[in-house]
Amino acid sequence: MTRFGRAFLTALALGGSASANGRFPATNQILVHPGNPEQIVLRTTFGLLRSRDSGAHWDWECEQALGYSGTVDPPLAWHRNGLLVAGLFDGLSVAQEDSCSWRRDPSLGSQVVVDVSLHDPQGMRLDALTGSYDHASPAGRPAYVSDLWTSSTDGRVWSRSSTPLPPDVIVESFDRASSDAQRVYVTGESETGGARAGVLLRSRDGGASWQRLPFAFDGTGERALLLAAIDPARSDRLYVRTGGSENGRVLVSDDAGDTFRVVWTGAAPQGFALAADSSTVWVGSSRGGLERASTADHAFTTVNRTPIGCLHLANEWLYACSLDAYGFAAARSRDRGATFEPLLRLAEIRGPRPCADEGGANPCLGQWAVVKATVGIPDTVDAGPTPRFDGGTAEAVQTGSCGCRLGQSPSTAGGPAGAIAPAGALAFLGAILGLARARLRRRSCVSP
Repeated sequence: MTRFGRAFLTALALGGSASANGRFPATNQILVHPGNPEQIVLRTTFGLLRSRDSGAHWDWECEQALGYSGTVDPPLAWHRNGLLVAGLFDGLSVAQEDSCSWRRDPSLGSQVVVDVSLHDPQGMRLDALTGSYDHASPAGRPAYVSDLWTSSTDGRVWSRSSTPLPPDVIVESFDRASSDAQRVYVTGESETGGARAGVLLRSRDGGASWQRLPFAFDGTGERALLLAAIDPARSDRLYVRTGGSENGRVLVSDDAGDTFRVVWTGAAPQGFALAADSSTVWVGSSRGGLERASTADHAFTTVNRTPIGCLHLANEWLYACSLDAYGFAAARSRDRGATFEPLLRLAEIRGPRPCADEGGANPCLGQWAVVKATVGIPDTVDAGPTPRFDGGTAEAVQTGSCGCRLGQSPSTAGGPAGAIAPAGALAFLGAILGLARARLRRRSCVSP
């Protein structure tokens, strides 16, 4: 499984309930625009969903529009000016908040973009972590070329901002402390003599130099060390979580990673969030629901039984991913997770969004009929045209530019469109029972 293939559910082909790339339709990252709370992006196992009205309506953008396909979950970050960035296996893909069109940013070339993040609390710069296999390394000695990149203040120009990271480390996640821009942490793994171990890389000078700190896995199948959060007020306090098995841990360090203590254990954590005032922490999982604790004692209690696939804090709201079978695909809470206000069930997706005057063919139009059938979206919610099919190849024929869509029917704002069909619920339970050891990326589910 690729490093980007970490999601709420394992990629299982479950009869008619699987998405076009063989994965169960699910959501696994949600982000709110740092400068415009009406703009929300939701990553799914079959592309992206975009809302421009605080979650009342959702438009679908297919994987091909961004420039990827298969079991890949690209990490996402949003610049305050509206530029949405997706990290791919071969570079960065970017789009403006009101645009349907994605373009490749040439700055990073075809580097594997492992993670993306805000550079500063104001959202005026972005960071990206790259980690590509070094094809020039001696045979039998795997090595990697990994670097930190930082954008210009408008998010449009990127430059390398660190010295190279250790070549034996497979980098997994990173972040920069909001209270000290020179403090950067990177997590990864290294394998020596057949034994895999976690690695924490720490920089106190913005990436000009790195200190390497070992991290021991617990021997139960852990295979990933992922950065969960850095305390907004204390750059020496950081949270990490482990992945790679059905169970996982959350650990905290108060000395910049020199030592850690375990504060949570349970089913592999899928969501993590830390309050802006550092007082409260949340952990969510598919089997344990949502748990909450004060950071004074880290004594966790279950506050909601809903299976959680991602968490994100923004503007006093706690956003979460789950599945239709449990009430919502995306929701938000104003009471610290005790109750959730549904924002979306997958059956409410409107389809590809009209993009007047952008020109070119929309690659998503020809796939919409398949997605509708897979997810179970009724015709009354369809926002796109019925695609023509070529009788010889059975492949969809593009019907014109993105601005040529007709017959859009708005979905009903607010209120769910009905529970998932019983077969879908059974498929979800089958997916839960068949969970493989998915190694979940930080951006798949973590809120800064």
